[in-house]
Amino acid sequence: MRRKITPESYVERKHDILNRCLRLTEEILSSLEKWESLDRLFEERMGVIEELRNLEAAAGERITKVCAKGEAERLDEALRLILSLDKRIGKAIQSAQSDLLDSMRSNTQEQRFMAYSIRERPASGLLLNERQ
Repeated sequence: MRRKITPESYVERKHDILNRCLRLTEEILSSLEKWESLDRLFEERMGVIEELRNLEAAAGERITKVCAKGEAERLDEALRLILSLDKRIGKAIQSAQSDLLDSMRSNTQEQRFMAYSIRERPASGLLLNERQ
């Protein structure tokens, strides 16, 4: 049996979900150097986002319009903060990708240079035999 969603319970529940999403977003931002934990964090965050979608679908437009203006502004502020952090995460990931690609290019060039500079001379005198 489903409970009826009231505007008060909707706001409280949505605020709780947004706080969890914000906490996970901050954790992702602080864990960008630890690639191993990112999959788990992103999966957990997607679960929270899905929970938010389900809440919105269950509440309907009538409930969301009844919310007090102050409550709606508080929820919107939390959303703006999450979006701002998402943009920072995107920029940080792009920067890390760029640094990694630059490092790979530099490493490849160094390997090519080393391959050209290290030439062993044949011990059998093959070069002398070819000239004659």
